[in-house]
Amino acid sequence: MGLLGPNEVGEFTVLRDLAPVPNSTTDFAATAVRLNTFNFIAFEGSRIQDVTAAPKYWRQAFIVLTNDIHKVHGPCGYGRRLAAALGTGLYPGY
Repeated sequence: MGLLGPNEVGEFTVLRDLAPVPNSTTDFAATAVRLNTFNFIAFEGSRIQDVTAAPKYWRQAFIVLTNDIHKVHGPCGYGRRLAAALGTGLYPGY
């Protein structure tokens, strides 16, 4: 979004190899993968416009609230390509 520079954004975790825990319908096990902005920059290139020129105020926003994340992210090609490049296993077959 350009609010912060890449050095200012903290790491985050992606869960891969998600699998149900035996004898449970609510618990899952996964492998945690730590990512940072430089993983995205290496894959997609630097942000255009960079943080010094990017907009900081918006008049509109779009927020999705859902119980089924696959309906929202299923068609998302970017997420699939990124998952494939990072080897997260989030999208089997990619």
